[in-house]
Amino acid sequence: MSTIQAIELELPPGSGFQSTPELGCVVVLPAGEISELDLKNIPGPDGPADVDQVEEFTELDLPLERYIAYATVAVQLLQAEIERRGGAGP
Repeated sequence: MSTIQAIELELPPGSGFQSTPELGCVVVLPAGEISELDLKNIPGPDGPADVDQVEEFTELDLPLERYIAYATVAVQLLQAEIERRGGAGP
């Protein structure tokens, strides 16, 4: 799991939007794309008891209002991550 380079996005209560069952795990990728993450289990190299995971990202076609809500959360989380890492701020 250490190879996943994405941050999960969850819309906060009171945002006016709720998660829908058909929409899986929504993430922001390093280049800023908002996508759906799907983890697939595949047999690992050491036999049937060994399982590895492959990450697949699907670009989402969201209505503008929902996209803006996710983008707002993404900006807030990325800013917090930059601050956590000691990045320069304004």
